[in-house]
Amino acid sequence: RGRSPIEREKNLDTSTILRFMASGAICSSLAHVTLTPIDVVKTKVQTDDRYNSGIVGTFRQVWEEEGPATFFDGWEPTFAGFFVSGAFGFFLTEFFRRFFASLLKDSLMNQSSLSEVCAAAVTASYDIPLIVAGASTAAFVCCFILAPFDSVRIRRVSQPDYADNIFGVVSRMSREEGFLSLFSTVPVWWIKE
Repeated sequence: RGRSPIEREKNLDTSTILRFMASGAICSSLAHVTLTPIDVVKTKVQTDDRYNSGIVGTFRQVWEEEGPATFFDGWEPTFAGFFVSGAFGFFLTEFFRRFFASLLKDSLMNQSSLSEVCAAAVTASYDIPLIVAGASTAAFVCCFILAPFDSVRIRRVSQPDYADNIFGVVSRMSREEGFLSLFSTVPVWWIKE
């Protein structure tokens, strides 16, 4: 089914923004915490030469040597990072979609001398590209939000004795390597996104 011709977009008021953010925070954080065991295995394969038997072999090796609780090492920064990133990602996707649609509509009205109704109709035909542009822009911004949490997660998994908790990891990394070290994974997130 297509869109109804009488469908109206809600204004981005505080209530709507908070609903977008709550949806993104809950969905994103729960989905990624559920996948934490896969991240733990991947991180161990990438950072520890003892784990070189592939994903399934490493999964078994971690289970036998370190126990099942190890699969949730680093869940705290994963949950927190994707909670914050998901909240902003969902809201920013909608914000940028509307922003780019407004730019396109205004451009059509100014450069092509189209009426507002015609420009809105043409803009509506670009719905999918506008959603993709909005989501891509939001993902770019969210890389900066997610990177520090990912740096902490990687440190917690690869060096479990590095600090007692995630706040200790942040403090020690900032002190020893500089605050910007928390953002060292931003280029990786850009490529991934």
